[in-house]
Amino acid sequence: MVLPLAPTPEETTAFLQPRGEFRAAITATAARLEARQAERKATPQKVALKELPAANASRSWVRRVNSLSIRSK
Repeated sequence: MVLPLAPTPEETTAFLQPRGEFRAAITATAARLEARQAERKATPQKVALKELPAANASRSWVRRVNSLSIRSK
């Protein structure tokens, strides 16, 4: 939409209203993004194997990985 050289108040309102709605949507999205980023920073980056639930008790793969890493040294 293009604004005429001498717009009426209605044309100005019609021209500016969608931009205001977009700006409000962008502001809301930015607020959600900041909240998610803060939540992500609060999450620990590494988890120790002993902190995993008991359902992952079969750790034969851990022994295999450890044996491989010992051999490569």
